Amino acid sequence: MTETGDLCDIRYPVGGRLASKPFFLTPPEVAEMLRVDQMKVHGWIHMGELQAINVASKRSKRPRWRISQAAMDAFMAGRTFVPPPPVRRRKRKPRQVTEYFK
Repeated sequence: MTETGDLCDIRYPVGGRLASKPFFLTPPEVAEMLRVDQMKVHGWIHMGELQAINVASKRSKRPRWRISQAAMDAFMAGRTFVPPPPVRRRKRKPRQVTEYFK
């Protein structure tokens, strides 16, 4: 990241090289970058979690997905883990015990 903290300025390892700000990524490139299977990336696209653009022609039955850098940044920001605040347990009030036998 740069001084401004933009996620766009991260250098992503793609195809054995470092790419600074790739304009569009393919699902195999995203899978390699995140170290997941390509089918996982296609699943995210079909479920709507990861926005992608279909650049295939209208006659083609097979989609050719391209993922923009902004879509990747939004996806990564949505997947960022924030630990929940610690749960404060209430202290039990001591019960007033009446002793009948001493």
